[in-house]
Amino acid sequence: MATAAGLTLPATAQHFAVWRDPDHFFGAGKPFGRELLTYDPQTLAAMDFLQADAYPGDVVLSHDNLIAPVLALTKCRVPLGYFAFGLVGRSDYTLREDAEKEFWNDWRLGKVREDLLKEANVRYVLVRQVEGIPPTIPPGLSKVFENSEFAIFKVNLSS
Repeated sequence: MATAAGLTLPATAQHFAVWRDPDHFFGAGKPFGRELLTYDPQTLAAMDFLQADAYPGDVVLSHDNLIAPVLALTKCRVPLGYFAFGLVGRSDYTLREDAEKEFWNDWRLGKVREDLLKEANVRYVLVRQVEGIPPTIPPGLSKVFENSEFAIFKVNLSS
C-alpha cells in the first residue's frame, strides 16, 4: 500500500498544481484553465451543432482558446491538442504548428489555404466572428452554422 501511495502522490500533486495555476504549468496563453469551467450560450450552441452534424473523429480547426470545448463537448478531434508535443516527433509537431499558424495568418488576410486543410484532414473550421471571416470563401468551404459569436465552415474539398 505504501508503494501504491508513493506512486500516486506525484500525479496528485501535479493535478492540484495545474488547477491552482494552469498558466504557470502550461504556459501563458494556452487555454487550459478558465475555458474548462463554464461556456456561454453561443459556445454551447456551436458545440451542439458540431455534436449533431459531425461524425466521430472529424477534425475541427479552431484557435487555441476553442480547443477545450471542441474536445470536451463534441466527438471531434483537433489538429493540435494539448499534449500533442509529447505524442509525436518534434519535427512533426513543429510542421503542424507552423502550418496552423500560417493558415490563420492567411485567413486574416482573406486567403484560405485549401492545401493545409487537406493535409490535416480538416472537416470543419470554427472561427469567432470578431476574428473576421474572409470576404470570399472558396467553393470548397460552406458556412453551415452562425450565431452572434461563431461561424462554422464545412470543408468539402475533393481529394
